[in-house]
Amino acid sequence: MKNSSPGAKNLSAVLKRFAKSPAPEFPDAGDPVAVLIQSFLLWEATAEDALAAYAAMRDRFVDYNELRVSLPHEIARTLALRDGRALDRCHRLRAVLTDIFKREHAVTLERLSQMGKRELRKYLDELEGMVPFVAARLALLCFDSHSIPVDERLRSRLIEEGIAEPAMDVNELSGWLSRHVKASQGPRVHYALQAWSEYPAGKPSARDGASRSRPGTRTKTTAARKTGARSGARSGPRPRRAQAES
Repeated sequence: MKNSSPGAKNLSAVLKRFAKSPAPEFPDAGDPVAVLIQSFLLWEATAEDALAAYAAMRDRFVDYNELRVSLPHEIARTLALRDGRALDRCHRLRAVLTDIFKREHAVTLERLSQMGKRELRKYLDELEGMVPFVAARLALLCFDSHSIPVDERLRSRLIEEGIAEPAMDVNELSGWLSRHVKASQGPRVHYALQAWSEYPAGKPSARDGASRSRPGTRTKTTAARKTGARSGARSGPRPRRAQAES
């Protein structure tokens, strides 16, 4: 990492402090549609709440197609998120899934693996309902595209710590972070910043990042399950009938 400015030096200190923060333990991590959904749940939320919401979603909805055609208030009731963005989050998630279905004739993102990085980001950014944090996280974790996700929660912490200028928006901050972080370190930096953004301001010590098992409460993962043929995805929301079998 370059340390040519006070902001970059402060960023280095934060990343060193939280360098060992593991990724949130979401199931279905190899499925881009699942990662898209998980990223919407993490947007402006904590890992603990996002993990619980994703588990509830997998138990309630049979596949991505059922999720796509469900009403936003039904999705929000299922997720039971404890923030003020629950309904907006569900409106946006449903809009993105619907736009994907219109473009691909199925709820799948498999075709994106064949795109160049610029074409990929253009596709993601132009999806109806998309937000920069989700597009950046999906590109980073599923398509090897160097991009550091930033939402307003993280932006506020970066400004408080003197890392970012108040005039910088989330897109500018994402670009600035990407230029100061090596591509190979992108996922690790994202996990460190997510953990740091959830830690009480002003309290982290040098051992905090290493001592935390991960952001949020540990959630038991389950194996990815195949969804219906119409969804075009191999994993995701857990079928309700599977509960009786387990």
